[in-house]
Amino acid sequence: MYVIKRFPFSKILNIFLFCLSIFILLNLFFGERNIFILEKKNKEIIKIKNEIKLLENQKKKIQNEISMFKKNNKDFQESIIREKLNYKSKDEEIIYY
Repeated sequence: MYVIKRFPFSKILNIFLFCLSIFILLNLFFGERNIFILEKKNKEIIKIKNEIKLLENQKKKIQNEISMFKKNNKDFQESIIREKLNYKSKDEEIIYY
């Protein structure tokens, strides 16, 4: 007579978990959203955040200049005009090299 052995459920569970872990590892390195692509996208996000900070600083500077113009600050207006148009002041000397 044949003896019916008990079904090795724990071995099948171990094999299933092993296969699942291998599948997860392969997906981590070779999948659609692998670790290398995510690292590349993370670097792009950091670059964009730095660009946003620079733009925000420029925006604050421009808003400050606009507020100075609205206050009718004549010294500020004159200095900006001279700077942008390369005018010299009355007693300013220009030295050419």
